[in-house]
Amino acid sequence: MTKIFRFPTKIVSVGEVFLGGNFPIRIQSMTNTNTLDTESTVNQCVRIIEAGADLVRMTVRNIAEAKNLSVIKKKLREKGFKTPLIADVHYNSLIAEEAAKIVEKVRINPGNFVDKKNISLSQEKNLEILQEKFVKLLKICKENGTSLRVGANHGSLSERIVNLYGDTTKGMVESVMEFLRIAENENFYQIVVSLKSSNPVVMINAYREMVFAMQRESMNYPLHLGVTEAGNEQDGRIKSAVGIGALLSEGIGDTIRVSLTEPPENEIPVAKKLIEQFTFSNEKYFFEHFETRENKETPIVIANLNESKNENLIPDFIYLGKNQVDTNIFGKNISFLCDSEVFNFQKNYFPYFHSLKEFQDSQKISEEKNFVYLQNFSQEIFELENEKNVVAVLPIFDISVKKEFSKKCSIPLIFKYLNAEKDSEKSILNASSVLGSFFIDNLGNGIWLENFTENLDLSFGILQASRRRMSRVEYIICPSCGRTLFDIQRVAEEIKQKTSHLKNLKIGIMGCVVNGLGEMADADIGLVGMAENKLSLYQNKKLIKRNISVEKAADEMLNFIKNFHKS
Repeated sequence: MTKIFRFPTKIVSVGEVFLGGNFPIRIQSMTNTNTLDTESTVNQCVRIIEAGADLVRMTVRNIAEAKNLSVIKKKLREKGFKTPLIADVHYNSLIAEEAAKIVEKVRINPGNFVDKKNISLSQEKNLEILQEKFVKLLKICKENGTSLRVGANHGSLSERIVNLYGDTTKGMVESVMEFLRIAENENFYQIVVSLKSSNPVVMINAYREMVFAMQRESMNYPLHLGVTEAGNEQDGRIKSAVGIGALLSEGIGDTIRVSLTEPPENEIPVAKKLIEQFTFSNEKYFFEHFETRENKETPIVIANLNESKNENLIPDFIYLGKNQVDTNIFGKNISFLCDSEVFNFQKNYFPYFHSLKEFQDSQKISEEKNFVYLQNFSQEIFELENEKNVVAVLPIFDISVKKEFSKKCSIPLIFKYLNAEKDSEKSILNASSVLGSFFIDNLGNGIWLENFTENLDLSFGILQASRRRMSRVEYIICPSCGRTLFDIQRVAEEIKQKTSHLKNLKIGIMGCVVNGLGEMADADIGLVGMAENKLSLYQNKKLIKRNISVEKAADEMLNFIKNFHKS
């Protein structure tokens, strides 16, 4: 377990739950029911709470749903559940005002807090309207002891912010900072901040920049972490762990949500396991940002002999050890590592040395590549600096070794991660958090996993989530909420079954238009929910076909992909 020094933040009270300071990292999820359906929403809240959530969030689309929060809250309290409730509001500040009188916390999006109809106004007038509406909300929050989350999403920055800063992490940070400055002028400090994206790299950089921005202006608000549209199954867990885990390892984060396209209660145990790999302290905090290296080389994947079979994912190297096998069965474009004592200079074979001393004493050195396992990286790496054609294999157990990295180290590095965790899901989360943190910053030239159920799938998944190597379809799938008016889990599963064989393609499946087009702007093609059981098909942000029935949506997408690739 890695000891992490946390960024010290203000303490924010959400009902009887406190965020920030020395308090534990809080876990939350969000209902996907219609908030007017009291019974379904209450029952889902209960499942989320009983799974271990500290906070529960609900979609609030209109005044009627805002008012029904009081009914939901009353029924939960009657059942003995005191877990604080959060209202998720977009577009209409009046809804936020109504919700703030009832629940313990309200989430607003700085990208759409001011109604879209005002985008034709001047920058100054827009800011004036924003300030007027926000100050009114702050007064209501003060009167009712309600906290706020100012949650920016990369996919829904306001047109004003995009005009000023572009569709950038700087724009995300500044959109939040505007609201924080207004709040501090009104002496309101019960605020939590988030800067989410479906791209873990964008998400991580946005939070890092946010910490610097707050420090420059003597602010320290708690941070809510999450990767939006992470998807489901293993890919959703990998992507969430890479983004959230990398930030937690840097001491950033006070509450988290793992956004999975699954029943929301499924998110809670994943979040718990993600947090469990760290111990946190508020002493001696120093935010050490590792500057992203200039590393354009595609990281390699190494697999062990008995773990190298996968029809769609082919490793670059297979480790044979001392085994003598017919390597022709593996096909072309694969190289092999063998223990140095049996290395005999065959084509596409390279020696693997189990220690630095073994390499230094050997007479069988390859003129191309020599893989050397380092038992003590910080001491031994410097002995290899003047060696040519050496690749260092570094054992990784936790994130602490990252501090030992020399930015001047010119030797290629392979991260070898041996799983010692019996819980399969936890082992995936731990490896993704640790290794993702390195690859996000372009540290490392390869990955070598051992003792996982499916080593190759996880290796390629971590590299893809870190945006270092794309090897399969990238799915950007909304976790869904009360705004989603179709069975997104079923549609996502159908699309994945029909497209998983494809490569170099990004597919978006979005529940609604709030973040839909923006968050899947990175996708090549996507579906967005528009009305009940109706979706629209987009190529990037270009509308291809409107109001497709949910039954035909997957086939419409597949037909477009086939025709598009033909052209």
